[in-house]
Amino acid sequence: MGIDHCQLISVSSVTLWRTSGEQQTANRQLNERGFSLIELMLALALGSLFLGALLTGLHQTQIWAGNLSRLAARDSNLQLAQLLLSRLISSAGSNLRPSGHQSVEVRADQLILRADLSGAAEGFPDGSLDDPFESIALRQRDGRLQLRSGNGSFQSLLEPVDSFEVQLQTSRLLRLRLVASTEGELAAVRQSLPEPMELWQSLPNLRPNLFAKED
Repeated sequence: MGIDHCQLISVSSVTLWRTSGEQQTANRQLNERGFSLIELMLALALGSLFLGALLTGLHQTQIWAGNLSRLAARDSNLQLAQLLLSRLISSAGSNLRPSGHQSVEVRADQLILRADLSGAAEGFPDGSLDDPFESIALRQRDGRLQLRSGNGSFQSLLEPVDSFEVQLQTSRLLRLRLVASTEGELAAVRQSLPEPMELWQSLPNLRPNLFAKED
């Protein structure tokens, strides 16, 4: 009877020890699963923050790139305007004095340039301005720099152009001021940032006709 009781106590102790060990293992596994879940949540949170910062940086970069592109286009228009105006004005007045035509005329909103560039079969000026670009007019209208050749209609030459001012300083010196802006407002700035260009152009061709006798 005593032996059976001891054996029962021993079996109970082993059972309790096993149960306690299994419980500790289960708790350890539960704790490990809990820590893994917390780590996953932290990783997701950190990943979200990193992704948000990355997207914000990319958006800001796109804004800067768009603004730089618009500014570069504006400056390119100003450079092109300077080249075109210099080219058109450089021939104004060629061989016009005997013909009685006014070579450079500045009106309220127009610059008119005349030159006898072609003519008779011999190649000499013929005293008329019938050929294209022997009489041209420039003006600013509706945000554009416009050009008219002869008696034709005005055509867009450059845009956007905010203003175009012309002054005849002397009989041989012309002052032009042109203001161009960006194509639309710059992002995050809400302005078109107009940029002025001033051009002083000499008129070297205001001389008598070299191929005809003076009256």
